[in-house]
Amino acid sequence: MRRMTPGSAAGIDMPLNVHDSDLYPEMEELPLNRPGWTAMTLPLIGIATVLGWHENAQSTPTPGDGTRSQVIQDIRARTKGYLSRCNPVIPQQRLTMHIADFVLRKLELVTRQRMQMHAQPGTHEAFATEENLLEAVEILELGTTLMTDDRLRPWQWSTRLYPQNHMLLYVLWHLCVCPDGPNRDRIWQVVETVFSDTEATRAGSVGAGDLGSRWAVLTVLKEKAFTKRAGETAASGASRVQDQTQVATPGVMDAVGVFTQMGNFDWVEDLQVLPDWTTLMKDFQMENAFKFGV
Repeated sequence: MRRMTPGSAAGIDMPLNVHDSDLYPEMEELPLNRPGWTAMTLPLIGIATVLGWHENAQSTPTPGDGTRSQVIQDIRARTKGYLSRCNPVIPQQRLTMHIADFVLRKLELVTRQRMQMHAQPGTHEAFATEENLLEAVEILELGTTLMTDDRLRPWQWSTRLYPQNHMLLYVLWHLCVCPDGPNRDRIWQVVETVFSDTEATRAGSVGAGDLGSRWAVLTVLKEKAFTKRAGETAASGASRVQDQTQVATPGVMDAVGVFTQMGNFDWVEDLQVLPDWTTLMKDFQMENAFKFGV
């Protein structure tokens, strides 16, 4: 049995990769880890990811990327062992492969963001990179796959329970900082898909109500990003696009009104002001969060 990583709160053995049927009251010793997929495979990947996140969070960020890269590399190596015998044709195993890719890519991006924030706090240029943007968009695309993959249909509820607010927040912030650039049509298509899916879920849910203050922040950022994108268009078409901007996001003024009842987000009162990423994350109360649904 493999031990949990040094420095973890619990110096105990990792759970076994076995089926429930491998365990029975009369057994005198624990079974060996199975080399293939079991119902424990995805939880084990989740445990490894969380331990890696905490190991990175407890370390002091340095200008180099050595420690962070080693943590990610170790987790990927362990995960590869779990997934090597998964069959993507079998829905549960397909889900395991999908979620593993999702959380590992998210872990890699979030830990890189943490490193960059400490290296150059308060700067847009070092953080608003096309590499970060494309990775965040691809993570959002992986999330929407659960809504379109027929084999993953039984788990569509997870996309509603765990909205990818952190990734969407970064994408919208980046679009506000850098409205022009490559792949913008693709990026906006993903943003619109996430918003429409979220709104459709709210409309179709029994007793659905307000999506909360975080969604209001995202709505305002989307409107700001849309307005900045319109400002990049040719002067001949600018007025027409500006008219469209006024109705691009229904309820945006209601969203802005939410902030009159909140202690943070003073910057939204003036849409010409955009905070740096560190400030935005603190206001969003997500600077230390790493969860499947954030």
